[in-house]
Formats: sequence, structure tokens, C-alpha cells
Amino acid sequence: MDLNQGHRVIWTRKKIADFWNHFEYTPKMQNRHFSKQRGLSLLRILKKTIQLETPILDLGCGSGHLLSLLLKDGIESWGADISESSIEIVNNRFNKDVNFKGIKKLIEGEALPFESNSIGTVFLIETIEHLFEENLHTILNDVHKIMKKDGFLVVTTPNREKLEENEILCPNCECKFHRVQHIRSFDSGILRSTVEKAGFETIRCGPEILLPDIKVWLSAQKHGGSNIVCCPDCFHKIEVKTKKILSRLEKIFLELRHLVCVAKKR
Repeated sequence: MDLNQGHRVIWTRKKIADFWNHFEYTPKMQNRHFSKQRGLSLLRILKKTIQLETPILDLGCGSGHLLSLLLKDGIESWGADISESSIEIVNNRFNKDVNFKGIKKLIEGEALPFESNSIGTVFLIETIEHLFEENLHTILNDVHKIMKKDGFLVVTTPNREKLEENEILCPNCECKFHRVQHIRSFDSGILRSTVEKAGFETIRCGPEILLPDIKVWLSAQKHGGSNIVCCPDCFHKIEVKTKKILSRLEKIFLELRHLVCVAKKR
């Protein structure tokens, strides 16, 4: 369909939550999660850079794939998310793990539900590209408040993503939206300045090649070329096929390069 047609979605907190509720309950989509594919690679890079302070908070934890890796290492960890589906899934996965501190619901217009100076490290993994401008700055300021002195912030996001290349058009209502609900794009300079404005000192910030867990990645490839997303306006289910604009090798290389920012609370 012609992407010059239609109307662009106006994302709201409810539309975002509904979109991800559908995503989290779609089993084939789980292997596409960044933290499930590349969480181990990210943690290897971090271990060469910093000593993670505890407890750790995975902010926007989804189904808990990063939490799973942290808990396996015996690290006390919290989760937080806007999606009721994510909260239910994470509680069911980890409620018997002694190092699982719990998962908290994020509520629009309210501060992060954690005490000041109580969190050692905060992960924002593939999250900031989903946030509105005002919410991004509010959340980073709240993160600064809940972190312990000398605590660490770890942020990942796609590197210089061209948002329009990942837009789709609903054939039912002609709503145009990003296939995984991204609403903003970052380069290393923008990400660094955004983090530093919130009171953090950048330790490293730039594109990194994060190699995936090969079994998870192959499983994701097996299921597609295509996946099902739900239109945020009319809830019509849409089969989305991978574009063949780029060669296979070029596509894989672009998927591997993500921005990784590690910062310390000043």
C-alpha cells in the first residue's frame, strides 16, 4: 500500500499499552526481543566497562528477558513496565526467585514508584525510542532521583534509525504507524546530551556491534520474514513482511549496530 496515503497515528499511553499487550502475548514475537537476542552481548560489554551496582532495575522490562539473565547471575533485580501483560508474565516467571525484588506498574503522570537513592543500576533497553519528548526527560530525571550515589545508567537504542523506512499502513483504517511503535531516533551526540542534561556523566556512548544469541536469532529468522501486529487505531491484525530493500547482509549488519550509552550519576 502507498505510505503517502492514510493518516499517521497519534500515540497515547493507552494505545502504546494496548499495542505491547498484544505483542507480549504473541509467542512467535518473543525471540525478536532485543534483550533476549542481545542481552548477553550487552552484559559482556558492560562487565569490561563497569561493575554493576545493585539492586538493578530493568525499566521497561517487557517479558523479562534481561531480568532472566541478571537473576541467573544471582543479581538482585527489579522490573517495571506499563503493560499489564508484561507484569503478569514477569511475575509468573520469577516470583519464586529469591533475587527477584518484584515488578512495578508504571502509571502515566506519576513518578517512578521507587524510593530515592535506592537503585544501583538502571537499564533502559530499547525503550527511549518509544517515549514522547516530555516523558523522556521526566523519566531520566526520575531515574537520577531513585539512583544511589555513583549508580549507573545503561541505555540502548537503534543507531540513527530512519523511522519512515519501518512504517506500515493499516489496510482497514489507513492508519500509518511504526511497526514496533518507535516515535523518535537518536545518534550518539543526541543521546549523550540527553543523558547529561539529566545529571549523568557519560562513560561511553556510541554504536556497538551486539552479536545475538545464535539459537534465539535463528528461531526468530525461522518465523519470518513476517509477523503480526495490531493496528493501534482499529485493532486490525496486520501481517508485516520484511522489506527487501537491502541485501540480507546489509540488513543483518544494521540490526547488529545499536547505540550503547553508559553513564554515572553525578
